[in-house]
Amino acid sequence: MGTFIWMIVGMILLTITIFVHKHTYWKERYEKQEHKMPLPIWLVILMVIIALVPVANIIVFALGLIAYCIYRCDPPYGVTPYFRCELRWWRALIGLLTKEV
Repeated sequence: MGTFIWMIVGMILLTITIFVHKHTYWKERYEKQEHKMPLPIWLVILMVIIALVPVANIIVFALGLIAYCIYRCDPPYGVTPYFRCELRWWRALIGLLTKEV
């Protein structure tokens, strides 16, 4: 039963990782054009394999989160990454979470 729960957690974390990766864009400092982060099939296969190993999944998710935050706060070489999601449910969620109380 414990392994099943870890597998469910792994699939949820995999879904979050793919969602964030697919909605991350980057822009060069002097370019006006923005680029979507590439998501090759080998990366998806690697993510799925890591998601099937429970302890590795938690460690890799935590390291990825830390790396994303560091890269977002201090972008190297003038590259600015940012998260942009135009989905209606995402805008509604952000609107709900940022309402003044």
